[in-house]
Amino acid sequence: MTMRRPVNPCRIVASIHHYCTMATPSPPPPLPMSSPKSRFEDSLTLEGLREKIEHFADDRDWHKFHTPRNLLLAMTGEVGEVCECFQWRGDDGQDVDGWSAEDKEHLGEELSDVLIYLVRLADRCNIDLATAALRKMDKNAIKYPANLVRVSFTIKGVNLLQISPYRLKAARKSILLTNRTRIRTRVHTP
Repeated sequence: MTMRRPVNPCRIVASIHHYCTMATPSPPPPLPMSSPKSRFEDSLTLEGLREKIEHFADDRDWHKFHTPRNLLLAMTGEVGEVCECFQWRGDDGQDVDGWSAEDKEHLGEELSDVLIYLVRLADRCNIDLATAALRKMDKNAIKYPANLVRVSFTIKGVNLLQISPYRLKAARKSILLTNRTRIRTRVHTP
C-alpha cells in the first residue's frame, strides 16, 4: 500500500505564484511616508527603540551575553510564547478584537518581547533594520506584483484560500493535485 503525503498548501501557492509571475513586473510605486491610520506610536523610531534597548543592556552589563546566537534563541522562545496566545483558540477565535483586555495586553507584551530581541539582534549584527525592511518590501513588491498575485485560487471548484490547513488535509482525497490539474485563477480588480 502506497502512503500518500498530505497536501502542502505552501507548495500549491508557490507553484501558482510561479505561473502568475511570468510577466515582467513594473517597479513598485514609492512607499508612503506616513499612514493616516497609524496604529503605532509616531514619536518612537526603530533607532530610538534600538538606543533604549542598548542603554538597558549597558546598565546591566549584558553585552557579553547578547551574542547573535543567544539573541536568536531567546527571540525564538518569545515567538513560541506568542504562539501560545493563539494555541487553543481554534480558527473561529482568531479575531483578536473579541479578546479580553487582559489577553490583548498579554499578546502585546509577548509581541514586544519578540520586537525587542529582533531589534537587539539586528543591532548586534550591524544591520539597519528599517532600511533592510524597506528594501525587502521593495523586492517583494517586484516579486509579487499586486495586479498579478491578487487572485482567487480554485482547484476543481474548491477555493484553496478559504480552506484551513486542517480542512485541506481532510479534503485532499477529493482534490487530486497533479501536473494535469487545471488551476483557474481570477484576478480581483479594485
